[in-house]
Amino acid sequence: MNISQGHKEETILLVDDNQDNLILLARVLNAHGYRTRKISSATQALACARNDKPDLIFLDITMPEINGYEFCTHLKEDKNSQDIPIIFMSALHDTFDIRKAFAVGGADYITKPIELDRLFSITKTHLKNGNSSKLVKI
Repeated sequence: MNISQGHKEETILLVDDNQDNLILLARVLNAHGYRTRKISSATQALACARNDKPDLIFLDITMPEINGYEFCTHLKEDKNSQDIPIIFMSALHDTFDIRKAFAVGGADYITKPIELDRLFSITKTHLKNGNSSKLVKI
């Protein structure tokens, strides 16, 4: 199944301090025609997202330096980056964590281990919609 027809130019920023997660996500998304950038430092990823705006960000919550919630808050406060959809990915399954992700501006939430069908569905949906503010959050 190649879902990437027409999506070759879109770039996805992958932010996770676990190199194995980054490599796996990049490999899977690249195989479907998406361009990816992998960054293991949230601070570096924040600068990267502001300077070379990606179309979508997959972001781990539990990171050293600054956590995913803080990262998202900083990005959403900047008018030049506030429209980038951020998909939180985490092993945290608590309702509190999921609600907090949406409260700080996340467009979606995916739990680890990541199911590939859900990954592709989320990717396709958020790249198609472009701006996370267009999505209805319940």
